Amino acid sequence: MSLTEARREYLRDYYRRAPERQYTATMRWKAEHPLRYAASKAALRANRNSAAAGVIDHLTMEDVLALWRRQPVCIVCGGGRGIDHIVPLIQGGSNAPDNIQTMCRPCNRAKGPGRRGFGKVIHAA
Repeated sequence: MSLTEARREYLRDYYRRAPERQYTATMRWKAEHPLRYAASKAALRANRNSAAAGVIDHLTMEDVLALWRRQPVCIVCGGGRGIDHIVPLIQGGSNAPDNIQTMCRPCNRAKGPGRRGFGKVIHAA
């Protein structure tokens, strides 16, 4: 067993024995780091979608934070934050940082699945 695997097993066991402590620590971290939490959830969602589409590369929280530093708001409406694939996963796109852009969920849904577009257009604020 590698050191990383041993550490993971130790943490799993620790969290099983003290779930309330883990929950409290998680809630505190989420409150102290709302942007990092949102980025981790966006990356997780993108990775789940890419796994379903058979894409093997992964998006990290740091990739999402870097994107949000470059494009802080939705490129369509100038509103919220989210992740959009310029070339959709179902059309052979990837989770590479140059294939993602900031787009809020309502605009992403309006764009529709599998439709290319809105790519690399920076919203003029």
